[in-house]
Amino acid sequence: MSYWVFRSCQAKLHQAEFVALYMARCHHDHGGS
Repeated sequence: MSYWVFRSCQAKLHQAEFVALYMARCHHDHGGS
């Protein structure tokens, strides 16, 4: 696997994880439902 492909995939995974944490945090901050 190309180093740059690996880095790109790793960045996408990290971004997805960050978004998931951000969404969960917002949901928590607003008291959920």
